[in-house]
Amino acid sequence: MRKAVRKNVLFGAKVIKIVIDDQKYLYSVEDVKVLVAEAARAGVKVAAHAATEAGVRNAAEGGVASIEHAYDASTEALQLMKKHNIYLVGTDFTQLAAHEMGMDDYHPRVVARLKRAKAVGVSMAYGTDIVFSMPGQTRGTLSAEGIESFREAGFSGAEILRLMTTSAAKLLGVETQRGAIKPGMAADIVAAPGDPLADATVIRKVNFVMKDGKVFRR
Repeated sequence: MRKAVRKNVLFGAKVIKIVIDDQKYLYSVEDVKVLVAEAARAGVKVAAHAATEAGVRNAAEGGVASIEHAYDASTEALQLMKKHNIYLVGTDFTQLAAHEMGMDDYHPRVVARLKRAKAVGVSMAYGTDIVFSMPGQTRGTLSAEGIESFREAGFSGAEILRLMTTSAAKLLGVETQRGAIKPGMAADIVAAPGDPLADATVIRKVNFVMKDGKVFRR
């Protein structure tokens, strides 16, 4: 495990992603702690793929920075994540995305889990898991569809924006460079034809793009 971390860091990895479950064994809490400690020596955070309740608990106890998926995480598991200040990146499939991937039952599960996470107050960042294509859609437009799952779970426009910007930047450790619009931050800005605080879905209709201070779409 140490060798794997060192090799990835040597070749430029900025984050270590581990797979806790979805295999014939679980990484133990002790395993996770070894990986987290080795990554920390290089100043790198660890993200954990965890789909099961046991996987979520082991990842949380092991001290990872974020847990991806956690489809059915119980209130108790989410409370454990909150206790250890671990972010949930839920890849919260919309009904359309779940159907396209042959996983129709996943959408109601992630919405229910989002509601539990909101009630617990666990830290969250917006993240997607688009592994399919659709005519007329890009990976970007399909990723933005995830907003709908958060709306179904009762998140406000302001909450969704924070998950996509300041919260995500903090998780990645770049909050002093990105995630907000203010002097000294990276001039990477998008705008939409409406007020995302009132209706977060307008973010799916981006009509202005600035990258490094240069306007690419006006």
